[in-house]
Amino acid sequence: MPPLRFLIRGACAAPHKEKLYRGGEDAFFLSHFGLGVADGVGGWADAGINPAVYARKLMSSALSAITGTTNAALSPAVKTALHALSTAYAEAHKARLQGSCTAALCLVNDDRKALDFVHVGDCGIVVMRAGAVVYRSKEQQEQFNFPLQLGTQSPTTPDHGERYTLVPAQPYDLVLLGSDGLFDNLFDDHIEKEMQLASKGSPASIVDCSKLATQLVVKAYEHSQDPRKLSPFSAKAAEHGLRYQGGKPDDITAVIGQLFEGTEKGLAEAIQIQERSVGQLKDGAFRFGGSSNIAIMEDFFPEKVSSTLRQSKL
Repeated sequence: MPPLRFLIRGACAAPHKEKLYRGGEDAFFLSHFGLGVADGVGGWADAGINPAVYARKLMSSALSAITGTTNAALSPAVKTALHALSTAYAEAHKARLQGSCTAALCLVNDDRKALDFVHVGDCGIVVMRAGAVVYRSKEQQEQFNFPLQLGTQSPTTPDHGERYTLVPAQPYDLVLLGSDGLFDNLFDDHIEKEMQLASKGSPASIVDCSKLATQLVVKAYEHSQDPRKLSPFSAKAAEHGLRYQGGKPDDITAVIGQLFEGTEKGLAEAIQIQERSVGQLKDGAFRFGGSSNIAIMEDFFPEKVSSTLRQSKL
């Protein structure tokens, strides 16, 4: 059986409008080997530190750990998502960066024909197969709205993260990673419905991952700006005896990939695309500027010979 790869993948990110000038504080990467997202802890801005820097370093280092020293590798350079996150965490510590973030990673495991996951804090993961959710991560919180985080002054390490392995992974499995801005503004049943619609009710349907990521982020952004909206965040606040009304303004990121069997030709073409995308994703996140406040990574189809990064307004 040919190895499984994320031969179609896409992402969309909308920074909080007050953080737009620095591109928000979320970071992410996409690879045919795996996906990642991180959410920089905004409180560091009060100390004059850009919260995005740590998150971007973590994601760029995780991507490097997965792809190895060459972008032409035919297999991931590490076996587990935890290994990739631990390597990235060590690199951030070595660089003596100030800051912290939550994170979620997904990696294909060729030896086990599996998908391997790890997450720390409240970045979320959803895996759908044949229209049904087969895995949904659980938030890791010290207390309400205080998630576990990696970085400076935090005792949490990648080993404290929630780990999960989906065995066996299957072609057409659809994987969503998102920052808490997505899951604080969209209920799980809304996300599940959108993923089902994108799959067209077929277990072997090719999903437009970029379109789906954009739809989810745009809807979450709309909810985040509605002071009267019943949101997951307001519902959780009520469960903790707190009064909060409306959506939760925040950076919002969705990263989506779909698995396919990697034929020799398909893998070769996907690697060419990966080489191009790594150049754009060196910092682990897209940069934003001007009047645009949403960035979209185009889908990567094996037959494509190029991909583009385009920006559009909400």
